[in-house]
Amino acid sequence: MATLTGSVVVALGNLAAGLFSNNEDFAREIKEASRISGERLWELPLFEEYGDKLKSTVADLKNSGGRQGGASIAAWFLKQFVDERPWAHIDIAGTAWVGEDDKNGPLKGATGWGVETLTLMIMGGFNNKKQG
Repeated sequence: MATLTGSVVVALGNLAAGLFSNNEDFAREIKEASRISGERLWELPLFEEYGDKLKSTVADLKNSGGRQGGASIAAWFLKQFVDERPWAHIDIAGTAWVGEDDKNGPLKGATGWGVETLTLMIMGGFNNKKQG
C-alpha cells in the first residue's frame, strides 16, 4: 500500500482505494477481504500500453508518465519490479487521511485505512467471516 501520485484521488475521491494486480485470483481475495472489512477499494487496469508512457531515451524507464492515467501508469511502473508471482498495489492516496472537508467530523490525520483488510488477508480470517 502506498500513495504514489495522488492521481487515484481524481478517479475515486476519498471513498475508496485503488487496487492494481497482475493476478485475478489474488485480486479477488483482496476484494473479498475489503468487502468484509468495509474498507472500500476499486480495481483499476494495468494495460500494457501504459508502459509506452514510461519509455525513455536515456534510462530503462522514466518514473513518471504524465497526468492522464497517472495512477495506473504509476502502478505499471511498480509492476516492472516484480516477476510473475501474484502481486498487488493498493493506492491509498484518497483514503489515508481525514481532512477538513471530510463528512465524518473534524478529526484530521491518518485513518489507518487498509489495516483491517490486510489483517484479514494475512490471518486468512476472511474465509471464515464470509461464511458466518
